[in-house]
Formats: sequence, structure tokens, C-alpha cells
Amino acid sequence: MKAMIKRATALLLSFLLVLSAMPLTVFASGEPDTAEDGSYLLATAEDLLWFAEEVTNGNDSIDAELTADIDVSDKDWAPIGGDAGYCGTFNGNGFTVTVNMNIDDSFEYSFGGFFGYLYGATVKNLKLSGNIAVTAENCQFVGGIAGGSSDSQFINCSNSADITAEAEIVYLGGVVGFDESSDTVLTGCTNHGDIVADTVGSVGGIM
Repeated sequence: MKAMIKRATALLLSFLLVLSAMPLTVFASGEPDTAEDGSYLLATAEDLLWFAEEVTNGNDSIDAELTADIDVSDKDWAPIGGDAGYCGTFNGNGFTVTVNMNIDDSFEYSFGGFFGYLYGATVKNLKLSGNIAVTAENCQFVGGIAGGSSDSQFINCSNSADITAEAEIVYLGGVVGFDESSDTVLTGCTNHGDIVADTVGSVGGIM
């Protein structure tokens, strides 16, 4: 009996010794890392969801940049900023975000897209792919990158997401659905996605 206890004790001590020699894994918090300029570095779907929630909750001027392709097509995506808007700088760095948006009767916003409404914002070097399907009339402004904008800049952005509108909506565009100012600038932006609409007041490949 004593021999068995000694053996068990020796095995336990050996296990603890090995465990203490292993590197400690530190799990990251919900908040992403930041660059030297304070921009949030978004590398995963969780990072992007954190950023979207932070903006929608009122922190609408924070900056961010992608550091990898991100797929949120299996998430219930809500447009960043919603109807209240986003006014920061978002740099896609040439990476692609993939979405699968279903804008149905449960959708809470008038502006639909990767972003909802932008005012005084800069979105650059961003690529979007996936699908956006509109089946409810409560969302009136739909675009791949943003549903609507004012006094904003879109630089080298491209949309490859297919947009299908089965419901009657007012404005639909591949990159931006609607702009309410004369100061918004689109530079080097392209649309490669199919745009299919049953009844739309205004539809454009770019805006």
C-alpha cells in the first residue's frame, strides 16, 4: 500500500514538473489589439463583430483596419453604425469581408449593407463578397459597402456581393445605395456583384 502511494506521489510530482515547464497560454480579451495610431486591428470574425457592436453602441468615430480576410457569412450581420451612422476611418488593406445578409421583416434599419449610414467617414481598400437579400420594405437604402452616406470618402473599394431585392425599395447600389450630399467622393471603386431588383426607385452599379 505504501509503495502504491509513493508511486502515485512520484507520478503526480512528475506531471506537475512537466506542466510548470510548459509555456503559459494567455487568452485575448474581447477588445482587439490597436496599432500605433490607435486604430483597432481586426483579424477575426470576433474582432469585426466587436468593432461593429462598439460603433452601433455609440462609439462611432473609432478607426479600424483589417489584417486578414474575414468571413462573417455564418453570422447574423447587422450593418455597422446602423441608421445612426459611422464617422471614423476604416481601412480594409485590400482584404475581403464575406457576408450573408438577409434583410427581412425583422431587420431594424432603413440603411442596409456592410455599413449602414456613413457621415464624414473614410472607407478605403475594402473588398466585400457574399450575398445580400432584401425581402422586406422597411429597409429603403441598400448598398454593398454602405446603405447610405453623406460627406464621406470611398477609396479603392470593391463589391462582389450579389444583391437581390425582392421587396420594393427606394435606392440600391453596388457600392453605396444612396448619398444625400454633394461632397461624398468615390475614387477607384468598382462593383462586380450581380444586382437584381424587382421594384426599385433608383438602381446603380456603383451608387
